[in-house]
This record gives sequence, structure tokens and C-alpha cells, in this order.
Amino acid sequence: LKALEARVTRAALDGLKPTLRWLHEHRLSPRAPVICHGDFHPRNLLVADRRVTGVVDWPNTLVADAEFDVAATLDILRFVPVDLVGMPRVVSLLAQMAQPILVARYLSAYRRRRPLDRGRLTYYEVAAAMRALVQTGEAHQRRGRALGAQDASSYADRLAARVRRLAGVTVTLPTAPRQP
Repeated sequence: LKALEARVTRAALDGLKPTLRWLHEHRLSPRAPVICHGDFHPRNLLVADRRVTGVVDWPNTLVADAEFDVAATLDILRFVPVDLVGMPRVVSLLAQMAQPILVARYLSAYRRRRPLDRGRLTYYEVAAAMRALVQTGEAHQRRGRALGAQDASSYADRLAARVRRLAGVTVTLPTAPRQP
């Protein structure tokens, strides 16, 4: 939270301060931390013979409650627009329809291996969304530079809606710069 707070202050992302307040007010007592990937999704898996053989792309790693990693993955699986992956339109539409199924299967498989506390998961869904919203807000502040595909997509709007639903907090981001 301290790191997010510093980034919000530095980038003058005042529209994210209510979410920070909510996170502080609802802060959870620590539990045994685990290593969290922070960006776990199907494109970061190495697979051979239908078996996962490795996980790549570790720059978002942190030590936190397991629910944080699950929440970050849920945000990605639910809200990253599938058309960002560069699929043909028909495949993209099928992928969009499959998103809820993928989310349900991920949660089911995770819960078979480790119990999840629903309250903690809700808190960390807001925290994981906040982390992505800060990144998008910072990108919107960088004038004169084109936005990355994710920062120019509807991802932040979808996360903001999720935060509003879970925490009752309205998120406001700076207006995205016009794309050339």
C-alpha cells in the first residue's frame, strides 16, 4: 500500500485516493505469505504434452497472501480484453465467451489445492485492481508517448467497475492522451 500510495501521490492520481482509503480502512491482518507471480495467466505458462512445464514472466513477483495472486489472475482472466492478444475476430469472440468458463475452472482448480477466504479474496481483488489502475493512470499522465495496447483498452474501465461493485468506491483516472 505504501508503494501504491507513493505512486498515486507522485503522479497526482487523486481519483484513486478513495480506493487507497478503502484499502487502508479494510486492511487485513497478515497471514503466512507466499511467493506470488503477480501476472499469472495462460500466456505465461509453458506447456508440453498437455502438462505445465514452467511459468515465465516474473517481473511482477511479490510476497503476499495467496489470495492476492488469485485476485490478480482473476482480474486478468475476467477483464483483459481478449482482442489485445492479436487473434482473428472469430477466435476472439469465442475467447470472450469462454472467459467466464476459464475463470470458473481456474477458481475450482485452485480451491481443490488450497482453500480461499472469500473476504480476503475480495480485498485483494480491489488491491490487484488498484495496482493495475495506478499503472494505467501513470501511462495516461505521460504526454507525448503512445499508450500500450492494454492502457488504451477498456481494461481500466472494467477494473474500475469491479472496484465500484466490490468496494463501493468510484475510480477516476486522468483522461488518456489522444492516440496518433
